[in-house]
Amino acid sequence: MKAYKIIAYIIAQLMRLWVTASAAVMMYIPMSALAYAQRGYRAVGGEMLPVAIVAVAVWYGLGWLMWEWYRTMRGGGHDDRS
Repeated sequence: MKAYKIIAYIIAQLMRLWVTASAAVMMYIPMSALAYAQRGYRAVGGEMLPVAIVAVAVWYGLGWLMWEWYRTMRGGGHDDRS
């Protein structure tokens, strides 16, 4: 594998991690504020489940998007596995 492909892969994974973490934080802040308003104290409870679901969905969605983008950049616009 060429060095530029390895560097591009590392940068893509770092961006994937950054976007996933940002999505998790964007979900956690309103959920924790709602939990604080409802219960009046800071507690880690049910508000973490939607955050985890969104984080996993974003992580796998970005992985799929990265694979599709890479495949179209290679010139294989159709599925080569059939």
